[in-house]
Amino acid sequence: MIPPVTTVLLLGASVVVGLALYVWTALALSALFAKAGVSRGQAWVPVLNVWVLFVLAGLPGWWAIAIAALVIVGGVATAILGTTLAAAAVDASFGGDVAGAQSAATVATLVPALIWLVLLIPVVVLHVRMLLGIGRRLGFGAGYAVLGVVLFPVWASLAGWGSARWDEPAPAAPEPTTEAEAALPALAPFTPGAAPVAGMPAATFAPAPPAPAPAPLPGPEPEPVAAPPATGAWAPAAASPATAAAAGDDVDERTAIAPPRAAWRLEVPGAVVPLVADAVVLGRNPAAPAGVDGAQLVPIDDATRTVSKTHALLRRTGAGWTLVDLGSTNGVFLPGEREVTAPTPVTGAFFLGDAALALVGPS
Repeated sequence: MIPPVTTVLLLGASVVVGLALYVWTALALSALFAKAGVSRGQAWVPVLNVWVLFVLAGLPGWWAIAIAALVIVGGVATAILGTTLAAAAVDASFGGDVAGAQSAATVATLVPALIWLVLLIPVVVLHVRMLLGIGRRLGFGAGYAVLGVVLFPVWASLAGWGSARWDEPAPAAPEPTTEAEAALPALAPFTPGAAPVAGMPAATFAPAPPAPAPAPLPGPEPEPVAAPPATGAWAPAAASPATAAAAGDDVDERTAIAPPRAAWRLEVPGAVVPLVADAVVLGRNPAAPAGVDGAQLVPIDDATRTVSKTHALLRRTGAGWTLVDLGSTNGVFLPGEREVTAPTPVTGAFFLGDAALALVGPS
């Protein structure tokens, strides 16, 4: 039997080690919060510090409460079952039932362990998602997430006191308002000859040269058309064979000039891009999906860190455009937080994740 003094010393040592680990982790998290522009004091409050970590990772903060609830439920359930099964083992041993006592002791060990295993699986999954989200903001690889699961104080020390820099505070989600278009950032109007957006061909921004006047066609002068009669319906005079031949040559040699396209343009963060194709692919580093030929690729300056590489597709439909999500991570939304889940007519403001764009028609 362990002496009471030894038991007290072991419990005291466990408390001291636990407090030391908590202080160490809180200090490291306070340094991380300072990098991310968050109050350092929140790192010392249990549950609240985990809430802030989820928010910094771009995830719902209430997941921290879910983790705390799972841990509490697991602790209470295992304590009750462990005590009940241990009492049954003691009763069996006092009654002389050795086999029953051994079985009860085995169950008293396995059942609480199984409960903890079932409850810890979702806890670990949520914890890993949080570590990966913050790791992306710090430039960490997936290996740091494994370190955060096994040795969280060490991960917090590297994140808070290490040389990794936080890219920027997480942006706020767009407000559900019909005036979202008015809240778009002010963009300079597009002028011909302006500097092209990165990734766009320079020729897109150059004004088209004026069409040259057609040269006079060779051949005899056409015969004059007779004046219309004073009364009755007017009818043109019959053309001579020479005139008909010249007219046929004229039709064959002329080039039809299509009417000019509507001057649609797209306001993206930091630039205004004229739309010159019937299909426009948007994203951080867009690539035309299969089956979309001749698409115009418009890269988006990803200040919000919520735009996918290939995020959305605009298609010209007659006098307007439709917008479709190309399987992005953070979705496509219209003002009022209406998510685009199918090809949807669009004009004016829309959002790729949290990045605000606007489709502007001919003035």
